[in-house]
Amino acid sequence: MIFKKAVIAGYLSLDITSSLHDAVPSKPTRRDASQIGQAVLSPGGLAKLALALHHLGVPTGLIGKVGDDAFGEVFVRVIKDKAPTLVDSLILDPSVPAAYKLNIGDAHYYFPGANKSFYASDLPRDILREADLFHFGYPALMRSIYRGDGGELVSILQRVRREGLSTSLDFGMPEMGGAAGAVDWSVLLENALPLVDVLIADIPQLLFFLKPEGDQQYPGYEHVDGIGGSPPGLLHMLSERVMKFGVNILMVNLGEQGFYLRTNGEHAWKRPGRGLSGLGEAWFDREIREPVFASGDQEIINDYDHGLAGFLAGLLADSDPETALKLAAAASASKNQEALRSFWDANPEIRRDIEASS
Repeated sequence: MIFKKAVIAGYLSLDITSSLHDAVPSKPTRRDASQIGQAVLSPGGLAKLALALHHLGVPTGLIGKVGDDAFGEVFVRVIKDKAPTLVDSLILDPSVPAAYKLNIGDAHYYFPGANKSFYASDLPRDILREADLFHFGYPALMRSIYRGDGGELVSILQRVRREGLSTSLDFGMPEMGGAAGAVDWSVLLENALPLVDVLIADIPQLLFFLKPEGDQQYPGYEHVDGIGGSPPGLLHMLSERVMKFGVNILMVNLGEQGFYLRTNGEHAWKRPGRGLSGLGEAWFDREIREPVFASGDQEIINDYDHGLAGFLAGLLADSDPETALKLAAAASASKNQEALRSFWDANPEIRRDIEASS
């Protein structure tokens, strides 16, 4: 496969993860502490997607703001160890602290840090001119992007479109009890989605942002993992709302139930940008589902970032929609080696193309 170039931009953080498997079962007093497992440091936020695309052989750039401090230094180093060229466009800002996320057992805490001061002016024009697809991720966690009815997000998308790129967006999920949870996202969607070619989401995001009739059935959006048990036709109805904004492609990660794809009619594909310009009529007015790929008694794994990387790789290789979804399924199962081997056995031509491009 020959891939066009992607630029990944948006929320970045250093992930600090520790398990509780080694914790000493004791009830600590005010002066005591409980032992936990060793911490693992890894790139978080959009860096995970950029690395996944890089490993698939897709020419990839990464743009985001990182505090020029100790955590920022570690963040840059762990990315550089995996993909040296991905750090070239990062913005190191000594005036803001680096973002980080603490994952301890099942508990997660995040500090947005430098992400709160990212603006359209931080996008290097020379990087955009060399790319074909621009993917922006997690504006729901970036105060500078979502405030003012998403004015900065609109500026970013307009700037990218002027350079001739296709646009892809993943809103992320706002903190329900925070400032982002109180934003009127319906206004922000009306402002931003007409400038979006590809929208990426999961079920909780669609339910939160689109708020379908009867959404009182889903009071805890963040706890809805897939489409199982939902009213018949819910996905079609949600995707119909997205299509009315002029979005070309909606790809929904359904967790253990795979992937859902909905595309707009031919009328919406007049100016798709360089990233989607090679996609033909096979993409017009489609609605497809693709199951996760599993085999034997192996645990089903659908990794969100790897699945998205596989799908975007399919777009950037001018694949048909069926192949793009198969790439999403294969990439998302990359941690399930038995399932992945079975997938490659069933699709040797896709594996040959990817290996030839790496």
